[in-house]
Amino acid sequence: MVVSLSSFMNVVSVKLDRTNFLLWISQTTPALKGHRLYGYVDGSFPCLPLFLEDGNSQGSNRNNPDHAAWIEEDQLIISWLLSSLIEPILAQVVGFKTSKEVWDRLHVLFSSTSKTRIDDLKLELAYLKKGTLTVTDYVQKIKSLSDALATSRHFLIDVDQIHYLLGGLPTEYDTFVLSMTTRLDSLSFSEIQSLLLTFEKRLKCHSSQFVLDSPSANLANEKKTFNHNQSSSYKPRQFNNDGGSDNSKKTSYNNNNRSRSNSKNATVVCQLCEYLGHTAATCRRYLELIANKPTK
Repeated sequence: MVVSLSSFMNVVSVKLDRTNFLLWISQTTPALKGHRLYGYVDGSFPCLPLFLEDGNSQGSNRNNPDHAAWIEEDQLIISWLLSSLIEPILAQVVGFKTSKEVWDRLHVLFSSTSKTRIDDLKLELAYLKKGTLTVTDYVQKIKSLSDALATSRHFLIDVDQIHYLLGGLPTEYDTFVLSMTTRLDSLSFSEIQSLLLTFEKRLKCHSSQFVLDSPSANLANEKKTFNHNQSSSYKPRQFNNDGGSDNSKKTSYNNNNRSRSNSKNATVVCQLCEYLGHTAATCRRYLELIANKPTK
């Protein structure tokens, strides 16, 4: 039975890395068995002979047509297995001729029970921090490392996983950690995961509310209110009785001021409304702005 590569790729959704061997094997094994190809990788369906005996007295042989079909399917399985590996692991299985050789090599790589591998995985768990990860991604990372330990015949119980989970949480989760460590009843890892997700949502809600209630947000609102009142209290300049505008007064003043620049009794001009005869401190417009300023 010839199987297309795409049919396997639609079934297996993960690429094998150093932490997800159990997840990868849990998808690849049913896919191979479902297509009746598992015998290729476990050795129960070995390579068929190239020649068949004719059975005549001369002992001549003839080509076995099933041999070519076996090679074709086995090469397709190799192609599929290699496509489901990340590049560093792919380099570990280059050069193998049959799918069984590739399969066995992967099991040797990830089922090693060496103390060094176990210590490395436990050390990675011990130093794992949530950081900027979401709770979901953080928990998944712990599970992946736990699965990697399981492939090395070193199984973590719930208490160990909970210890690593709580130990890698940042300071804003201190209240959660305290409540979990002081409980009289024991919770499973999945139960604590559910509570941690709820706590994360509450933190996000409180963080959003804090931004809305922050002094900077209130100051921005007050500024908008003040600007609105300021614009509403502004009155456009009126034309004077002789048909001239306020700008003409300003021009007239500037011209006169040039000719009297050395005079000590020069006419006072308001810096706010540019009218003659008063300063900004006594300007009516300034007093209106002060009166209309919103109170806190």
